[in-house]
Amino acid sequence: MGKGFSSNAGGAALYIRSELMFRERPDLNLDDDDAEDLWVELFSPFKESIIVGIIYFHPNNNVNEFRKNLENAIISLNNQRQTFYIIGDFNINLLSDSRLTHAYLNSLTSLESTA
Repeated sequence: MGKGFSSNAGGAALYIRSELMFRERPDLNLDDDDAEDLWVELFSPFKESIIVGIIYFHPNNNVNEFRKNLENAIISLNNQRQTFYIIGDFNINLLSDSRLTHAYLNSLTSLESTA
């Protein structure tokens, strides 16, 4: 599963086995022009559903805006008590000593999953 993006670089896609039931979750989209994201809920007859978010964040763009949008998606998932995984290419140098990198890392570590 993939979706059309306006960029010719990066992208987000997820391969799903044909026997798995799923639905796209556009309500979780980041609405960030510098990121391409795809959110899918996978259903199992034996367990609760799992949400997978695939994100490509274009390099050298607004990390602070991306961080805020990602925070909102995680908060929404936590409020729904949903099991989720977020994977992708974030193009953020985590070894950098910049204020934005620290804010991004602090944000991720402070948002505990409640599911």
